[in-house]
Amino acid sequence: MKKINKYFVLFLVATLCITGCGVKKNNDGNPLNPEDVINYEVPNNVTHETFYSFDNSELIVHLTNNGDTALKSVEVDVKYYDDDDEVGNDFAVVNVLPAKGDTYISLILPYDDDFNSYVPDKVDVKIVDQGTTYEYTDNAELLENINSEAEILDDGEGVNVTIANDTGSKLESIYADVVFFNGDVPVSIGKAVVSDIEANQTSTEFVENPSAPSDDGVREADYDKVRVIITDAF
Repeated sequence: MKKINKYFVLFLVATLCITGCGVKKNNDGNPLNPEDVINYEVPNNVTHETFYSFDNSELIVHLTNNGDTALKSVEVDVKYYDDDDEVGNDFAVVNVLPAKGDTYISLILPYDDDFNSYVPDKVDVKIVDQGTTYEYTDNAELLENINSEAEILDDGEGVNVTIANDTGSKLESIYADVVFFNGDVPVSIGKAVVSDIEANQTSTEFVENPSAPSDDGVREADYDKVRVIITDAF
């Protein structure tokens, strides 16, 4: 039996727990065996799909809010199993899941005895809605008025992420997730942060290619498009 994820988190949620259904996929986008996924009844119009990162170090979850109301503080809890033994877990929180919108998050996969990450036999995903719908003021209104784009650089070193503050006010920080895709399959998620950006100004940040150690040195993700998702601002 493999050892439990070193990022094991003891976390209890004193709130209403609801769960989502999903399909686990590999990096070719092909569904894996249904018996390898623990499915749940779809809650509150939130659905999900799961993928593995290009280096099999992370689980990438694609969340979609099919409802007409934005959701705030949506938590994703995952547990990993080999046979019936839990071998790891992780969680992440989505600040805002827009109505009729979607987002991507990444979570750590378990480690073996040599601290190498690996793909477990089964993945258990639960969506924990903390019961808060977003009124369109304050932070949510800010996020709606921040625009972004990504340019894949010709030199193959990474991407330039340009973020525009169209809120009408100076912002101290803007946080963004940078999702790398091979076709329609997400293979990695990077981060971009801009600080002290004036109203109606833009800022560009360089985000390098996703990479991981390999037997030959360093392996980089194979991707052909990028999507920028604004996750928080203040």
